[in-house]
Amino acid sequence: SGNACVSGYAQVKLVARVNGYATVAGDSVIDGRAKVYGNAIVSGRVHIDGFAEIYDDAFVYNNARVSGDAKVYGKARLLDMAKVSGQARIFGKANVIDRGKVYGVAHVFGSATISDRAWVYDDAKVYDSSHVYGDAQICVKAHIFGDAQVYGVSIICGEAQVAGKSIIAGTTYVGGTTKFTGRKYTLSGNFR
Repeated sequence: SGNACVSGYAQVKLVARVNGYATVAGDSVIDGRAKVYGNAIVSGRVHIDGFAEIYDDAFVYNNARVSGDAKVYGKARLLDMAKVSGQARIFGKANVIDRGKVYGVAHVFGSATISDRAWVYDDAKVYDSSHVYGDAQICVKAHIFGDAQVYGVSIICGEAQVAGKSIIAGTTYVGGTTKFTGRKYTLSGNFR
């Protein structure tokens, strides 16, 4: 309804809705009770289903998938096979790209980027200008923020915090209530 645009081979199925000035194009499928509204753009072979919502100026493109009760909003971008599900929230100017996955009740916001095959799940938070990539996993109630980078096959979990200019790489495991904050820490290799 409104000035929304559905074009190409895009499909809006069941009781899914596209409202406002939203655009759904390409081979995208909006299914279930999913909603796309505001100025959101969904294009390519995107699949959005369940109770998922894409709104504000969010951009979802190229084989991305959003399902469950997940919400993508603000100026957030999901690209290139990214997956967001559960009750996850992606907002601000956050990016989930290159097969990155966010699920559970995890939040990615600010200008944070999740890329490659990295996972953010459970109640984890990734925000500010942080970057999680490679095969890294951020889980439980961990927080990654500031300009922190986590990559390789690193796992950050528990109530751990990685912040500032910290870099966690390699096959590193950081858990419990460990905090890397304020200074430039670089931790790589095989640590547990």
